Amino acid sequence: MKSKTSSPTSEPRLRVGLKDVSREEFATAVGERLGTEQVSIRLDSSVVAFFKAKAGKQGYETLINQALHRAMEGEHIEDRLRRVVREELASHRDERRSDPNGVEHTSPGQRPGYEA
Repeated sequence: MKSKTSSPTSEPRLRVGLKDVSREEFATAVGERLGTEQVSIRLDSSVVAFFKAKAGKQGYETLINQALHRAMEGEHIEDRLRRVVREELASHRDERRSDPNGVEHTSPGQRPGYEA
């Protein structure tokens, strides 16, 4: 008995679970599973050329997505760093205000607010 295999010229069989689906249904299911969304965006041709040249075997769209993720993460890190610096500066100002002469009461090598 012959098994059902597709010939090289026929369309590939697309399935979600045990159900045969259309190309659109398959793309939607893959997008939902991966958490991706297809969008249309206009980019400078030099940007596209850069990522295509850098892509090699990997798709250039994947590289663009990774670059956007790094930009997002960098922004989060920058926001956190700014918040920590503001908190530290405010803490330091509060300590100096508590002493009317602005003299810090710490032993040499010890920073205010930190236990040795």
